[in-house]
Amino acid sequence: MKKRFAFLSALVAVAVSFTVISAGVSPAANAVSAKTGVGLSEHVLKAYDEGWKYRSGGYGQIVGGVRGTDCSGLIKSYLWWTGSSSDPRPSLVSVAGSSGSMLDSASSKGKIDYSDSSSLPRIHGLILYQPGHVGVYVGNNMAIDNRETGVNIKYEKVFGRASPKWTMWFKLPQITYPTNGFVTFGGDKYYYENGQYVVNTTKKISGVTYTFDASGVLSSSSGETVQAVAETAGTGSYLTLQVDSKGGDVEKLQQRLKELEYYYEDVNNYYDFCVSDAVSAYQSAAGLKVTGIADPSTQARVYASNAVKNPKPGTISPGMHSSLVLTLQKRLIALGYMTGDPTAYYGDATKKGVLAYQKAAGAAQTGILDQAALTVLYSDVAVKALPKSVSAPVGESSSSAAVTGSKPQTVVFSNMIPTVHAAAVNEAAHTNSPSDGGTAFSVILLSAFSASVFMTMKRIRALRKRTAAVIAEK
Repeated sequence: MKKRFAFLSALVAVAVSFTVISAGVSPAANAVSAKTGVGLSEHVLKAYDEGWKYRSGGYGQIVGGVRGTDCSGLIKSYLWWTGSSSDPRPSLVSVAGSSGSMLDSASSKGKIDYSDSSSLPRIHGLILYQPGHVGVYVGNNMAIDNRETGVNIKYEKVFGRASPKWTMWFKLPQITYPTNGFVTFGGDKYYYENGQYVVNTTKKISGVTYTFDASGVLSSSSGETVQAVAETAGTGSYLTLQVDSKGGDVEKLQQRLKELEYYYEDVNNYYDFCVSDAVSAYQSAAGLKVTGIADPSTQARVYASNAVKNPKPGTISPGMHSSLVLTLQKRLIALGYMTGDPTAYYGDATKKGVLAYQKAAGAAQTGILDQAALTVLYSDVAVKALPKSVSAPVGESSSSAAVTGSKPQTVVFSNMIPTVHAAAVNEAAHTNSPSDGGTAFSVILLSAFSASVFMTMKRIRALRKRTAAVIAEK
């Protein structure tokens, strides 16, 4: 009996440990997108627009509903940002702590002469320094810094700033700065040459003549609109985006895919399976290789003025991750074609439910539902399932295994412990949070062990009663 208790205790301990590990560690938490000067500029501009406050020692944490940083913490908040709505994580990127230490760690630096504006290189994301303080240069003679309590974050000119003035500029080694080619910042195109963006000039690049204004913004080109120029300027300004990518580039991609009617979720800055599916749908419609990865060439096509709009917006098909699928599953459950909990992933069980509905409705059994079919499905005339016509659970298996890298299987720990199906586990892996799958599995597993321990204790109590009764008779 003691051995049996020891065995059960060990299993419970394993389940609890697995739960803690799964809930506390997200694969996405360790993924850090490339940090660029343009990205830093966009980050601090967003912080300014959101009204971040000054907080000594802060690096973007939320206090009282407002994010706060000190001067160097504003820069750290970008380097440590994971792209989620959670607080920055200091362990992601090693960076000097104070403004002086940042200057000491610089990969290059120079003095700022207020009598000569050319002493400040035209580079997005340069760090500006004055004794005990740092800020970020965002181009066009403008900088953003978070100063002191009561003053908070400011957006002001570099040349023309009241005392104290910036004395030096420098580059952080953790940040990649533009050197040559087109970049996009604030929705505008700039052209970098020899490490700085050009201004007040007309240049012929790859056979096309481009004109840039005093702020460096691309204003026109030979016989073409600025939009057309942006499309033909090449793909050097785009970074490859894929599942687990984060940041402003992802947010812009989602917005564009939403305009083209491939993306149906709320816009955020995280590249999840819903974004990947939207990119795949666009690539298919545009005749590109379908990968779900937004490489530079795909993005150039997506942002083009003649980008292909979704020819069948709102269509739901197998393998899809979307809130549209979630709504579909709820409806199929209500009509009796599915059971269980909706997952927002269209896997094998969802397809069985759709096929059963299409058969009952006398429609072609394709597993695909366009807007017209969905309109009927969500109406009062939708055909309800006959009793017990479909009993498949919502938990997806084969397609889920393809994403999670595991194979569907039945895990049995003992005859006493309830069977745990990997299908239910893999289903959770298709939620927007990369850690949800592991957490779901651990919860199921822990529940199974808890039930087992309860039943064992109940049997032991009954055995003790019988033993006591026998002893009493003797």
